[in-house]
Amino acid sequence: MSELGDMPRISYPVSTLYRRMQRYLSRKLAEEGLPVEAGQLPALLHTYWHPGITQDGIAAGVGIDKGTAARALARLEELSLICRVPDEVDKRVRRIHLTEQGLAIRQQVMDIYSQMYEILYQGLSQQEIAQAAALLGQLSENMHRHLRDTCRGKRQP
Repeated sequence: MSELGDMPRISYPVSTLYRRMQRYLSRKLAEEGLPVEAGQLPALLHTYWHPGITQDGIAAGVGIDKGTAARALARLEELSLICRVPDEVDKRVRRIHLTEQGLAIRQQVMDIYSQMYEILYQGLSQQEIAQAAALLGQLSENMHRHLRDTCRGKRQP
């Protein structure tokens, strides 16, 4: 019996899967000549799905800290893929919208993700895919709840 007991370790396959997916995305983005980097894709995707979202909304929706969201959005803005527009009611709030360039690459980005998931899901049934997603979601929620309940008042992503 190991120091950590006999329970299977899920962190290694989850971590390696994430890194491999990032490598795949990076490679495909470069092959397609797209200016965006893999690490900026979650913010871009969230803007595709939620036009007019705020920076805080992206941070919360993607599950990243506000600083990481700010850096990703700044880079997307430098690339002219998004623009920040003052809110009509509260001028302190900036709403994030896609530019024409951001909209122009949407289908290519979605195609890259579709291809990645086709590769990822090879040999799995729809039921197995749904079960894996549900189990990983539950694991993530367990850790989120623990961090939220034990780290109140402390900075956390």
